[in-house]
Amino acid sequence: MNLQAFQTSIQEAQSAWRGCVWPTEFGPLKLNLCGLRSRQAALAANALRGAERRCWQEAACWLSRVERDADRAAALASLAVQSFNSGNLDLAQRLLAQAARIECQYRTESFYARCRPLAESSSGRGTTN
Repeated sequence: MNLQAFQTSIQEAQSAWRGCVWPTEFGPLKLNLCGLRSRQAALAANALRGAERRCWQEAACWLSRVERDADRAAALASLAVQSFNSGNLDLAQRLLAQAARIECQYRTESFYARCRPLAESSSGRGTTN
């Protein structure tokens, strides 16, 4: 597998996960935060009062954590591409595994985990599953 294919798969994963991209039932109001950004939830909180306001404030905090973790996973994946390019495939695999672990805190289907077989096949080991 070549660098271009690996890099393309990483870029697709980075584009796919930038925040909450799955349905939720957040808090007592069971808010669906799919597709919302933390700043949007903060705006909603500012427009409301009482329990609704608190729920949206909590949602804004949670979305902010999701966005930070998505950014952190994307940075690790970029480092994986650099490692792959320099021939350090073991490091690329470890970095990609870290990115997938971060993403799996929020969702069971990891975009970064889908990239791992590409790095593994390049190392000559492949997968053992």
